[in-house]
Amino acid sequence: MSITDNNFVKYFLAWKLRRIFVIILLCSIQSIYGLFTPEKEYRYLYNATSSSGVLLPSSATSSWGLNGILVIQARENAAVMQFQSLKMNIWNGKIGEKGEDIDINESAEDLLMPFEVTYKMGLVENFTIQNEPVWVTNIKRSIVGILQLDLSTIEKEAAFHSMEINHYGQCNIEYVVSSENDNEKIIRKSLDPRTCIGQPFRFWTNVPRMQCPHSEQDPILKSSERLYYVRHNNTVQDILYINATGGIYVQPFQSFGEAHFYFSRQNFQLITVQDTVNQISLYNPHTVTLQHELPEEDLTQGRGVLDKDSIFKVIGNLLDRLSQTLETPGLDTETNNLHNTTISILLYYLGMLDRTDLEIAYNNISGTSYKEETIRNMFLEALPQIGSKDSALFIFDLIQSHKVSDIIAIQLLTQLPFHIRKPDVQLLITLRPLLSLEREISTEIQNTAILSYGTLIYKICLVYCSYEILDDYVRFYLDKFTESTEYEKKMIWLEGLANIQLGRVVEFLESIASGKNAESRHFRVLAAWASLPSAPLRPEIIYPVYWPMLVNKTEHLEMRIAALTLLIVSNPTPSRLISLYWYMKTEPNLHLYNYFYTTLKSMEQTTYPCYLHMGSIAAQFTRVLRKPSNNKLLLTGNYLFDYKDTYRKFGAMLHGIVIANPATNIPETMYVTLNNYGSGTTINHVSLYIKAEGLLHSLSTYLENPTQVKDILNQYKLDRKEIAPVHLEIIAQVQQKTVLCLHLNHTNIAKIVQYLASLPDNIYQIYQNTEFHINQQRINIPITMESVQVTDMGTNVRLSMTATSLFSMRGNFIHSDIGRNNHVILRTSIHGSEIIENYNPLVDLWHAAERAQSIHGYLPINITIGLDERPFITYNTPGEHFKMGVVAHVRTVTHIRGTKTQTKLKAICPNCPISYTVRRELPINKLKTINLFEFEFPELGGKVFTKLFDCESAISREKVITDILSSHQANYQIWPGMKIVLAAVHLLDYFTYVPPKGSCGLTVYVEPFDALVQTQVKFEYVKNNRHHMISLTNRELNSQRVLYQWNLAALYDTTSWISDSLKIKATKITSDEKIMKFCIEADREMDWEWDFLNVNPPSPSKLKLVLVWGPSDTAKGKCSGSSIILNLVGEVSKTQVEESQKEKWPYDQCRKELKKRNYVPYTDTCYEASKELSILRKYQFFLNYENLPEPLSKIVWKLRAVYELFGGNSNYTNNSGQFLLSAVFPKNSDSTELELDSNKVTIQYDSNFIENFLIRTRIHRYMDSVLFHSFFSTCIIEPNIVRSIYNTTIVFNSHKNILLLGQCYDDNPRFALRASKNNVIDVFITDETGTIKIIQYFNGGRVYNATSHVPLEKHVFQKFGSKWIKLRDESVDILFPNILLFMHWTQKQVLLLFPTYLTEFSCGICTVNSSITNNFYEEL
Repeated sequence: MSITDNNFVKYFLAWKLRRIFVIILLCSIQSIYGLFTPEKEYRYLYNATSSSGVLLPSSATSSWGLNGILVIQARENAAVMQFQSLKMNIWNGKIGEKGEDIDINESAEDLLMPFEVTYKMGLVENFTIQNEPVWVTNIKRSIVGILQLDLSTIEKEAAFHSMEINHYGQCNIEYVVSSENDNEKIIRKSLDPRTCIGQPFRFWTNVPRMQCPHSEQDPILKSSERLYYVRHNNTVQDILYINATGGIYVQPFQSFGEAHFYFSRQNFQLITVQDTVNQISLYNPHTVTLQHELPEEDLTQGRGVLDKDSIFKVIGNLLDRLSQTLETPGLDTETNNLHNTTISILLYYLGMLDRTDLEIAYNNISGTSYKEETIRNMFLEALPQIGSKDSALFIFDLIQSHKVSDIIAIQLLTQLPFHIRKPDVQLLITLRPLLSLEREISTEIQNTAILSYGTLIYKICLVYCSYEILDDYVRFYLDKFTESTEYEKKMIWLEGLANIQLGRVVEFLESIASGKNAESRHFRVLAAWASLPSAPLRPEIIYPVYWPMLVNKTEHLEMRIAALTLLIVSNPTPSRLISLYWYMKTEPNLHLYNYFYTTLKSMEQTTYPCYLHMGSIAAQFTRVLRKPSNNKLLLTGNYLFDYKDTYRKFGAMLHGIVIANPATNIPETMYVTLNNYGSGTTINHVSLYIKAEGLLHSLSTYLENPTQVKDILNQYKLDRKEIAPVHLEIIAQVQQKTVLCLHLNHTNIAKIVQYLASLPDNIYQIYQNTEFHINQQRINIPITMESVQVTDMGTNVRLSMTATSLFSMRGNFIHSDIGRNNHVILRTSIHGSEIIENYNPLVDLWHAAERAQSIHGYLPINITIGLDERPFITYNTPGEHFKMGVVAHVRTVTHIRGTKTQTKLKAICPNCPISYTVRRELPINKLKTINLFEFEFPELGGKVFTKLFDCESAISREKVITDILSSHQANYQIWPGMKIVLAAVHLLDYFTYVPPKGSCGLTVYVEPFDALVQTQVKFEYVKNNRHHMISLTNRELNSQRVLYQWNLAALYDTTSWISDSLKIKATKITSDEKIMKFCIEADREMDWEWDFLNVNPPSPSKLKLVLVWGPSDTAKGKCSGSSIILNLVGEVSKTQVEESQKEKWPYDQCRKELKKRNYVPYTDTCYEASKELSILRKYQFFLNYENLPEPLSKIVWKLRAVYELFGGNSNYTNNSGQFLLSAVFPKNSDSTELELDSNKVTIQYDSNFIENFLIRTRIHRYMDSVLFHSFFSTCIIEPNIVRSIYNTTIVFNSHKNILLLGQCYDDNPRFALRASKNNVIDVFITDETGTIKIIQYFNGGRVYNATSHVPLEKHVFQKFGSKWIKLRDESVDILFPNILLFMHWTQKQVLLLFPTYLTEFSCGICTVNSSITNNFYEEL
C-alpha cells in the first residue's frame, strides 16, 4: 500500500483525534483524591524497632520495640488514628534477637490517645492532638509523616521530587514509582534528613571547629527511606504495606574509626478494611506543628524527672563513689572497674540544679575530714564544667561571698566560659559585676574575672548578640585600658579586649598597635599579636597598618616581626609573598631576615590544614631564597613542626616563634603554640607567650653588691645610652583566649631573687620544721562533643564524644626522729567514650552503643630522707600483694542505662544484661592474659610486669608500625631532630583516636618481690676525702637480716694537667651466694693547652679502659675473672702534618703573620690553621679480652661478621682474644680504609656526621661549636690594635689607658677591665674586691693588688675574691665565674672571651662596631 493512499490518511487522522479526546477527558476527571476511603476503618498491624549498635568486632545492638494495632477511621479529607493493644520488648546483645513482648505500663498509656490528620491530595495539612506529653506527640508525628503520599504527581511521573512536611521539617523527597500489575504499585521515598529545612538538631562542644578549610569527612551519615505497597481502589490509593526505615551511621576519622549506628524500622501491614461503626472522638483537640520538638535540659521530656531530694541523693552517692575510688589501695586491673563514667553522670545531675539548689548541695558538704575535704574539692572542680546558667551564677556567688580560696576562685573563673552550654545575653548582663569586683577580693581574682568575662562575651555573642550590646562591651574594655595607669592592669584589659575578638575589636587593636594612642612599645606588640586570630578574616585592615611598620627600620625587632607575621597570614597569596620577598631580599637586619627565611622554610612542607595553602606558595620561594650564614646560629626564627595522619586526617602542630636580642642573640621573646586536631575540630589548642627583657642583666645585678667600679668608669669617655628596665611578661592562652597574664618589674624580680638567695641559709631549718598535708583533686573535661537529634521513629537520639580525667594527689610531709618522711599518693583516671544512644520513653531507659577507652595510674611514694650524718633515702616494701603502675583498656559495649535499670529489666527482660561486651566469636581460652615482659629486681624489692589482657587477638607490632609509617606525613625540615618526636606523637595519637578493635588491655605495674616478707630498702651516700661510696641495702624489716646489698665506690684523681684517672669498684652481696665484684679502671691522657692558638700538631690523646668482673669470697681486694682491656689512641694524621707544611691557605698566610712575633696572633688564618691541627683524625683501637661469658663471646663474633659485611676478611684476625682496629678520617671525605689487624677494607660514611665525634684538643674543643659562636664573643687586644667582638679593627696610638669592657649602663656596676699600652699590654681589673694589675715580669706577668705583689702558685687556678687566677710562665689566665668571662693575657696579646649578653649593659673598646671611635673609651 502506498503511503499516499487517501483511505489510510483518513483512518490515521481519525485514530489520533480519538486519542486526544480521551486524554482531555481523563485530565478533566480527578481520579484519585485520597489515601483512605471515607467512612471506612482501616486496621494496620504496627511493628517498630529502635536500636543502637555496632558492627565490629561483631554485630550487637541494644534495642527496644513497640507493636500493636493502628486504627485509622477515614473521613472526608481527614483521618482519625489511634493505637490499640500496644506491647513492647527490650533486648541487649547479639543482633537479630529480641525479648518477649509485654503490655506497656500505665505511664505509657498516653500513646493510646487518638489523633487526627487532615489531608490534601495525600499530603498532610493539619495535625490535631489531645492534651498529652511531648514524647507521645513526637512518636505520632513520625507516624503521620510516614502516612502521606504526593498523589497528584504519582499518577504523572515515575521518578520525581516532592516537597513534603514531616517530623524532620520541610524535606525534598525523592520518589520512585513502579507498577507491579494493573492496580498495584510500589512507591519508594527516600530523603536525607540533614537537608530538611528546620531539621530538629542541637549540637554543643567545648572545643572549637577548625576555622580554616579542611578535607574532613562528615563522620555522621543519616538516611530515611519508606517503601509503600499501594492498590488502586476507585478514587483512593489503599496502602497495603509500609516499611519505614531510618538510620544514623557514625564512623569517625575518615571511616577508619569503629562504627556505631542507630537504626529504626516501622512496619504497617493492612489487616482489615471495614465500615466505621464506633467513631473515635478527640477531647479538647488542638492543632500542633508536624515538626519534631527537641528536649531542653531534660532529655526525657518529662519521663525521667526526679524530685530534688532524689537528685541530691544521687549527687551525694556519686561524689561518695568518686571519693571511695581514691581510698582503695593498689592498681585495679579488673576489666569491669576500669570504665568509670561517674564524672559524666555527676555533671548530668548537677545540671538539673538551679542556683539555690547548688548552694544547698555545697553547704551539705560539711566537715573537715579527709573524705569531706575530697568531696568538696571534686564538687568545686566539677562546678564550672556543668555549663548551665545557674552554675555560672553560683560561681559568682561563691566568689562574692568569699566562700572559696583565691586559687580555687581563679580556677572556677578560668574554666567557666569554655563550658557554657546555652549562650544567653541575660547571663552576660547578670555577670557584669565581675568587671567591678570589690576591693577586698584579691587582684589576681579580679584580673582572671576580666579575662574570663571577655571570653564569655565572645562565646555568647558568637551565637547571638545585638550590635549595640557587643559594641558597648568592646568600648568598655577599651576605655578601661586607656584609663588604667598600672602596667599589669592595662595588660589585663588589653588581653580581655582581645578575648572578645568580635565586632570592632580588630580596629581598636590596630589603633593601639599603630602607635596612635601613644602607648608603650610593649602594648603595641601585644595588640599586634592579639590580632593573629582575626587577621585572615580582616586582611583589609592589616595591610595599611602593618606594612609601614615592617619597612620602618627604627621599629623594634619584635614589632617588625609581628607585622611580618600578620602580613603573611592575613593574605597568603603569591603577590603578597612576592612583595615581601623583594623587600626582605635586601633587609640588613639578619634576625628579621632569618625569621622570614625560617617562616617560608617551615611552611614549605607543612601538613597543618590552616597553613596548607601557604605551603605550596612558600615552596616556590625557598628555592631562590638566600640562605642565612652558617657561621653563627641566629635564634630568631619562626619554627613550625607538624604531622598528619593522611588516612585518618588527625594530626598535631607545634609552632614556636623565637625573637632574640640582635646585639646578644639571647632569646627575649618566645611564643609557643601546641595544637591537636581531628575530625575538623581543634581538640587541644594552648599557647604560651614569654617576654623577658633585661632579665639576665637584672639577675647579675642582684647577685653582688659592687662598690667602687662606678668611680673608675667616670674617668673614661663613655658612649651613653639608655638601658630599658627589666620587663617580664607571661601570657597563657587556651583556644586562642588568654587565661593568665603576669607582669614582673624590677621590684618584683628583686624580691624573688632575694628570697631565692636566702634559701641556702634556711634550707636546713625548712627541712627540720616544715610539715604540711596535701589533698588536691583535679577534674577536667578536655573535650565534649554532643548532639541531640530526632530519630525516624520520633524519639530522641544522643551522639556524644567525651573525655574526662581525674587526678588526685594526697599525702603528708612530716619530720621524724630518723629523717623527713614524705608520703604521697598520686592517682589518675582518664576515660574517653564515643557513644550513640536512643531514648526509650516507654520505660524511661537509654539504649546505647559505646566505644570506650580508659587509662588508670597509681603511684604511691613513701620515702624517708635523712641529711644529718650520712645522706640517705629509705622506703619499706608492702607486705602484701600490691600493684602500682599504669593500666589501659579499650572495649566496645552495648548497654541499657537509666534510673532503676536493674529493677525494670527484671520485669521486662530478665535475661537481658545491663552491659554486653561485644566480642568476636572466640573460645574462652583465647582471652588469657599474655605476659609480654617480666623483670625482677630483688635488690629494690619489686618485680615489673607488662601484660596484655582481655585481648581477642594479639596486636601485631609490625602491622601497627606499618600502618603508622604508611600514613605518616611530617614537617620537620627546619630541625630534622624533630622527626623522631613527631613519629612518637603520632604513635600516641594513633592509640588515642583509633585504638585496637574490640576489647584489649595493657598494664605495666610493679608488685613486691615477696609479698609475704616486708623489707626495707636503703640508699646511702658516703664521702671520704676523694672517695665516694653509694650503697644499696635490702634487709628484712623485722629481723634486720641483710638480703641484698650493692656497694659502689669511686675514686677520681687528676694525675697531671693533661691526664686523669677514674676507678670504680662495685660489689653485689646476696645471702647464700658468692660475692660478685666488678671493677673499672680508666686512664685518660689528652693534650690540653690554654694557649688559644697553636700551629704545632698536638700530642696523641689516649684512653685506656680496663674492665674486670667475677665471683669472689670476699668484698675486699682486686677483681678477678673475666676481663676486657680497651686502648684508644687518637692523633693527628700524617696527611694533616703534610698539609700544614705546604704553601696553601691558611697555613702559608699564618706563617707570614707569625714573623716578628713570638706568639700566635688571633687572626682568621691562624685560627683556621690551629683549628685543623687540633682535630685528631687518626685512631687506633686495641681490644684484649679473656674468659668472656658466652653472651659476650657471641657479640664479638657478630662484630666480626659485620666486618665481613663491609668486605673485610676476618680470617686474617687471630683468635688469641685480641685485635687491633685502625682508621683515618680525612677532611671532606666520605670514605676511609678500615684496617683490622693486617686486613684492610674501604667503608663509606657521612663526613658531616663523623666530624661531630672526632676528638678536638685545646680550646677548639669548645670554641668550634656553633652554639659557642652564637652566645659568646671574642675580643683581641694587641699593642696597637683591638679587634672587637664585631670583627672591627680599631687602631689606637694614644698612650692613655683604654676601657676594654665595663658594666657602664648600670647604677651599681660590677666590673671594669682597662688596659695601658707601652711595649707590652698591662691590664687593670676592678670589681667588688678592688683593683688588681697584670704587668710584665720577664717573659710572663705578675699580679699586683693596690699595694703590693700577689704571690700565686703557678699552673694552678687559685681563688681570688670572685675570680680564679692561674699564673703560667708566659701567660696569665683569669676566670670570672659570675659573668662567665675569661681572659688570657700575654705581653703582646690579650684575649677576652665572654657571653654576648654582657654587651646589653656593657661598653668598651671591645664592643665598638665602627673603626671610628671619636676617642670614646679613652681615659679623660
